[in-house]
Amino acid sequence: MKSIQKTITVVLLLVSFTTVYAQDGYEDPYGANKRSGVTGYGRRRNMPMRDISKLPKKEQDKIREETAAKTIEKLNKELHLDELQLIVITKVITENQKKQTAIASGDDSEEAKIAEMNASLVNTDREIMSYLNKDQKEKFKVLIEERIRKLEALQDLR
Repeated sequence: MKSIQKTITVVLLLVSFTTVYAQDGYEDPYGANKRSGVTGYGRRRNMPMRDISKLPKKEQDKIREETAAKTIEKLNKELHLDELQLIVITKVITENQKKQTAIASGDDSEEAKIAEMNASLVNTDREIMSYLNKDQKEKFKVLIEERIRKLEALQDLR
């Protein structure tokens, strides 16, 4: 009889723990999806800038490569870049990511970091623009405007 009670107690405990995690999001006590920053209740958390400079160098490089690959993939899809443009623009984007990592790890205020990152992004856009032909430049300007609208929408959420 005692063994049946112990078994039932253990099963109930396990079920209750599973239920608790199901409320907040799988294995995340804050209920946040790590990729999108959306909480288990459908709200976007106000997350600080991600500082990858505290990660090991291999992880930093991996994150930069993934981000650059996604950006290049989108640009190639929209602008139909040739091989030389792909190589040069990949290098420009990777260098910008390194600058942004250095800015994020600096001791400046959040507003100063954002201003510096925006300036870096504008310079990167200019540099990318210099490698594009006339038709690509028009399409790239549309992409920049789209990015600006998205950033403004995110700032409105804060």
